[in-house]
Amino acid sequence: MKKKLSLYFFLFLLGFVACKKPKTDGKVITIQRTQISINSDSTVKYLLGDFGEQEGCSILQQAAHYDISSIDRTAGTAIYTYKPNAAYSGKDSVEIGEYRGSDGASPSVLTKKDILIFTVTH
Repeated sequence: MKKKLSLYFFLFLLGFVACKKPKTDGKVITIQRTQISINSDSTVKYLLGDFGEQEGCSILQQAAHYDISSIDRTAGTAIYTYKPNAAYSGKDSVEIGEYRGSDGASPSVLTKKDILIFTVTH
């Protein structure tokens, strides 16, 4: 009986630890989904915004059907550029993370995810 009780207690603790949410330091991540229609021979430029020196953005999940899928940063302004494969038509998407909040002494943190969903037509 004692072993059975110990086993149940261990399983309870294991479940408690496994279900614990990751530490977020009270920060909320905003998720923004944007639908974009594009011809397969066109290019889209999407303004991500202005970022400080220690802040920025990166592609978290790359698009699948692209000739160009990149982030360019000029004078603190970040712009995502997408050009689909010329022969492709259908859905494609990219996920971009925005990192903000650095004071120079601490790292910036993920504060927003931009999910761009492309409908590519001929």
